[in-house]
Amino acid sequence: MKVSGSTICNSSNAMINAAIDGYGIAYVPDDMALEAVRGGKLELLLEDWTPPFPGYYLYYPSKTHMSAAMRVVVEALRFRSTVGPAA
Repeated sequence: MKVSGSTICNSSNAMINAAIDGYGIAYVPDDMALEAVRGGKLELLLEDWTPPFPGYYLYYPSKTHMSAAMRVVVEALRFRSTVGPAA
């Protein structure tokens, strides 16, 4: 299949959907594409060259100057990391 033009996406979900629809290859974090891979909609490419991904990191200001909203985000992420990924 000859490709003409290009597709530009501004989110990983849009890239995954475009790949499922046959627009090409999507370079996204493994955990975001896992459902589509398990469902047979996508397949992994270049696995030997994929670096291990230990997880996300969050950098935030010191606890003494943290806003209430930021404190809620940090606590929610801590809770999720101890419980496990959302199903």
